Amino acid sequence: KIHLEPYTLEWKRVIKRGISALKLDVILDPEHPPKQHRHYSEIVKVIQKAGFNDRVTALSLAIFEKIAIAEAKIHGTSIEKVHFHEVGAIDSIVDIVGVALAIDSLQIERIYASPVPLGSGTIHIDHGIYPVPAPATLEMMRGVPIASTHYSMEMTTPTGAGIISGIVDEFSKSFPPMVVDSIGYGAGTKDLPKQPNVL
Repeated sequence: KIHLEPYTLEWKRVIKRGISALKLDVILDPEHPPKQHRHYSEIVKVIQKAGFNDRVTALSLAIFEKIAIAEAKIHGTSIEKVHFHEVGAIDSIVDIVGVALAIDSLQIERIYASPVPLGSGTIHIDHGIYPVPAPATLEMMRGVPIASTHYSMEMTTPTGAGIISGIVDEFSKSFPPMVVDSIGYGAGTKDLPKQPNVL
């Protein structure tokens, strides 16, 4: 339903440090390279015109707004003038809308999460060599409990920070009282040396 450059979704089963998990890849069409830069207003229009139900549209827009506010503050501009770089790429739009669709289709009412590892070190982005966590990531994690990590790499991207800070109802170091009905594992791309990179 999202009208962007052509792409396909590829699902496969992978093993991450002994854990079987589902991995989703967004495969771009080499014949139609994606726009690497999109304005916030353009992304909003694409989501609004897609014809999703109200909850999916509201969740998607709430996550993107969170990212836009952080980017505007970091770059000293207005939300209307925010120019997305990596976050404007097709895979990030698919990630965010996909999360909204999943939450809606699973009829999730409340989301709990553990503290979030951000990572450390540096990363190469459009603006040059930046510290990890990237400034926009750190901005979105204000008031959110973060976890320490031994890895000198980016553990939470701006897209991930927008999602988790935008949809989690409560952060806790332990599980809340509950009865577990079902469990699913989703795989990240990177292979970590001492732990499975799964959600």
